[in-house]
Amino acid sequence: MKTTTANKVIDYLQITSQEHEEMVFKTFQQWATKFARNDYEFQRILTSTGIDKWFMHEYTRLEQLFCNIIENNPVNNGVDYVYHGCTVEIFQIYPNPLLNFALNIDFRIQLHLPDIKTEHTAIYAN
Repeated sequence: MKTTTANKVIDYLQITSQEHEEMVFKTFQQWATKFARNDYEFQRILTSTGIDKWFMHEYTRLEQLFCNIIENNPVNNGVDYVYHGCTVEIFQIYPNPLLNFALNIDFRIQLHLPDIKTEHTAIYAN
């Protein structure tokens, strides 16, 4: 059986795979709230496949860092603290293009392109 990073984390933290999944999802939700201004944007971030793949890739990378630290420096107490110290870094990084796409942010604003001006005729009621 192939030992994955998640399996190592589960073993080091002495938790179940379900607890690990819940912990990762809770972190994803907390991370998403950092970038969502309302419930609609929060939902858009959570349901974006691209953001999910990016998040899981980056989170797995941080969990691998945790595993490397534990393997090279065995810790009897405070394993949870080391795990949190490694994985909290996810809150410092974000995929700006994927967030813009998921939230439908107008790229003209990001690129400072001029808006197309339209003329509106005022209509007054008698």
